This record gives sequence, C-alpha cells and structure tokens, in this order.
Amino acid sequence: MNKRVIYVVEDDDFQIEWIVELLQHNFGNEVEVKQIKTHYEFESSFDAIAADQPAAMIIDVMLQWADTKLAKEPHSLDSYRRAGLDCRNMLAKDTRTQNVPVMLYSVLNRATVRGLPPRTAYLRKDSPDTRLIAWLEGVLRSSTSQA
Repeated sequence: MNKRVIYVVEDDDFQIEWIVELLQHNFGNEVEVKQIKTHYEFESSFDAIAADQPAAMIIDVMLQWADTKLAKEPHSLDSYRRAGLDCRNMLAKDTRTQNVPVMLYSVLNRATVRGLPPRTAYLRKDSPDTRLIAWLEGVLRSSTSQA
C-alpha cells in the first residue's frame, strides 16, 4: 500500500510535533506527514504540493508570512489572521488541488474568521483529538473507496 501524504501547515513547533505524533499514532505507516511553517513557504512550495496530490491538508488559520520583505502586503494582524485561509483558497482555485480535503484548525472561534466559505471543515485546537482523527479517517476512507 502506498502512503498517503498529509500536509500540516502550522507555524508553531509544538503544534506541529503534537499533530505529527497524533497522526503517526493513529495511522502509522499509512500516511506520510509533511510540514509547512509559513504562508510564504506554502506559496513557494505550491507546485510540489500539487504534485504530491495530498490526501488531506490541516491548515492553521493564523500563519506567519516568514519574510515581510517577500509578503504581498505589509505585515499586519489582519494578514496574520487570514494567511491560512489564503492558503486554503489557493488550493480551491487550482484545478490540481481543488478536491484536496482541507481542515482549518485554529484557536479562533469559527464565527470570528472573516471570509470563511460555507461548509468549510473547521476545528478549534482545543477540541478533542478524536474529532480531528474522525475527520481524517472519513477523508482517507472516502479516498480509498473512490480509487
């Protein structure tokens, strides 16, 4: 069986470690977890992400730009609070990645995230681990039945 790639787009090292450990504990060799830490890294890696055809992506809503000199806009709290949503929108607009399931994962309440498309998978970081695992199990099961 080929490993399915899951991307975790998260700028907090502790959160990345925790998610990777959680996924490895629950899915073992079934998945390969790849990490991206910043909005800029996501943009510059987009073609590689598309080529990987990930089974799923877990994206933090609030991401750092990493290099404000390279940012398309001045660094601001607003740009930080929507960087993950921008990553999700890039995936949705590209034909190579528009069908990749995305879970937005954040400390923010869903109602406070401006521009969130309807029916977007969304989970607060303080939710039980079982909710993230259940979502991912459903995604992986669905992708297996469609193959």
